[in-house]
Amino acid sequence: MDMKRIALLVTALFLTLPMLVHAELLEVTVETPGMLSYQISQKTDWKTVTDLKVNGNLNGTDFLFLKIMSNGYILRKYTKNTYDPISNEKGNLKYLDLTDANIVDGGKSFARISRKTELGWYDYDEITTENNTTGFNMFGDLETLILPRSLKKVLFGSFVGTSLKTLTFTSDEVKEIPDKTLCRDIDNLTLPRKLEVIGHRAISCKNTLDGSLFSNVWYVGEGGVDAKVSATESGFLKLRYVGDEAFSEVSFPEEMKTLTLPSAIYIGNRAFGSDMPVENLDITFTRKNLTKWQEDSIGNAAFSLSVNSNSLKRMAARIGYVDNCDTINFVDFRGCRNLEIIDIPDGQYIVAQPNCFDDCESLKSLKLKYLTNCFKNCTSLETLSFKCPKVVEVSAKGSSLAETISTCRNLKEVFGPGFEEVEAGGYVENEAVYVKGSGTSRLIHVLPMVDKWVVNRRLDNPAEKSYHNEYVYSVTFTGCDNLTKVVASGSEYFPALALKYIKNLTTVEVTPESGFVMIDGIVYRKNEDGSAGDYVCYPPMKDDEMPETFVLDKSCEPYAFMGTYPNLKKLVITKNVKYVTGFMPNTQNLTIVECQSQEPPTVGGRGSETLCQLYDKLDKFVLVPKGAGDAYLKHKFWSHFNIVEYDSVDGIADDAVVVAADGRTLRVAGADGQRIEVFSADGRQVYSGTDSSVELPQAGVYVVRTGAVVKKIAVR
Repeated sequence: MDMKRIALLVTALFLTLPMLVHAELLEVTVETPGMLSYQISQKTDWKTVTDLKVNGNLNGTDFLFLKIMSNGYILRKYTKNTYDPISNEKGNLKYLDLTDANIVDGGKSFARISRKTELGWYDYDEITTENNTTGFNMFGDLETLILPRSLKKVLFGSFVGTSLKTLTFTSDEVKEIPDKTLCRDIDNLTLPRKLEVIGHRAISCKNTLDGSLFSNVWYVGEGGVDAKVSATESGFLKLRYVGDEAFSEVSFPEEMKTLTLPSAIYIGNRAFGSDMPVENLDITFTRKNLTKWQEDSIGNAAFSLSVNSNSLKRMAARIGYVDNCDTINFVDFRGCRNLEIIDIPDGQYIVAQPNCFDDCESLKSLKLKYLTNCFKNCTSLETLSFKCPKVVEVSAKGSSLAETISTCRNLKEVFGPGFEEVEAGGYVENEAVYVKGSGTSRLIHVLPMVDKWVVNRRLDNPAEKSYHNEYVYSVTFTGCDNLTKVVASGSEYFPALALKYIKNLTTVEVTPESGFVMIDGIVYRKNEDGSAGDYVCYPPMKDDEMPETFVLDKSCEPYAFMGTYPNLKKLVITKNVKYVTGFMPNTQNLTIVECQSQEPPTVGGRGSETLCQLYDKLDKFVLVPKGAGDAYLKHKFWSHFNIVEYDSVDGIADDAVVVAADGRTLRVAGADGQRIEVFSADGRQVYSGTDSSVELPQAGVYVVRTGAVVKKIAVR
């Protein structure tokens, strides 16, 4: 057979396919409701019918019979979700065309719906037909359904129990698709053309829906349309409420650069899919001209907006005609990495949820009503303003407001209320952002142009002496590359940790009236007699001045020693040191710690930071006085080290190599990876290698050599 004949045969087969599919289509007309079964029986055995077109008037009795013909199910009495076949006889109906049928009141019940009683068990209600309305569980196991042209209303669960592959609305009178109505994955769905409301998870289909179908829709619930939608210029103009993930996927024509929503109230998270590929969004929020249906449904919803779009570059948002409202709630814009401008009219403001604008790396300015932790990693942000002193510091990611502002490396201007205008909350003063509390101000951020900073500067003003404490965060001065000098004038707080992050710091000073004294460039807490008390800060620019052996002869406050101290190899903690919380977490070359007190120094809540670099350097190995081992081993912090008492140590004060015995286990610290050799008293080599722990064969005297260091130790 040649190719031409094959082509002709395929064409003929294609043209006759529709006739083959519905070759057994049965058409009946029901003039009297309830007589469908009789009309069909006059023509054929109902069990043989696969394709049916019904004209005329149908009530509950007729729909019950249609469900029997299509092997429908009905709720078992007194249950919640248990369904049984209506009939033991099997039908074959798969295709039902009701284009010219009318649904009328009355007839038998075709379905039941469960109802929970006050006693906690389930009762049920029988369901029959209502005029021009589809009801719960109305259809059987159909594959194709064409609904009546006269249909006006679709109720919840109308298509429960079907296996629909094709569903066609022929009526333009249907205004609403309620919640979870078309929740099956339909291959081919044709919607009413005058829809106004789409409920939660109402529609699911595989075919692409034309955006013009939504030109009258003003409400789409959460997950309302699980289908591809091809947008049009006029398709979304009447949208007022669009729930979270309302549209699963929307494609926009290439020439459509702007999405305009002229009368919105609520736009939910990912409302137009996981990515909305438009460059501009123009949105007006208004409650003007709400119908009673709209007023009852969404009249009390706050103006709210979420957008996820890598394409969005510019957004204009405004409030139209409305009484007593000047704020728009911005919920989540974290996917908008290319968003540069948010245009808000004068006198209107953004109320942002925490983390709302995180990672919007192109955003240049923000106009907030409240100072909110919402713009982490906005690296292009230059201008920040907030109207009211209220501060929202909560962050789902655990970042403080200070940490968030510190990531905005290009921030040049901050506008907000002044100190005198605020009883409590955020304010702006002297190129810095503060949060005022009861008797305390927290210094949140200092702008990059500052070259000198006085901590607790308000103490210079006698009228503000009550502001005795100004807390400074570790990241407060991040980005202040011009800052070279910090002066502490307060009585209580010194920003020891913050100094570590000032890149070009050269000078640290304390004023005479402050609560600190400075000796040889080191800051101490001032005692009542004016003498030096606990260590407060060993300034970071003195890192290289730290000697090889440092004697800690006073207790230290947290963050007092934050440097790396490359020269430091040995640390001696004297008897009078009572606490070392947060002490020396960043040391690089420290190899010996000698504690001289019988009582272990206290380590508080920052124990994980204290001497934390020692863990790998000394294999958790600390020297303590004879008889103090048990006290250290019972201590919550010090028990993490291998505690060795002095009497088993040879020459602990000579150099950076320590040799100690723990029973028959020889421990060597400070060898820095060099080969270790161990010899018995008669000169036999018992070990050669780089392990810091060596099991010895027996008690006796041993000689240990590593590099140029030779030690002798007695093992009992």
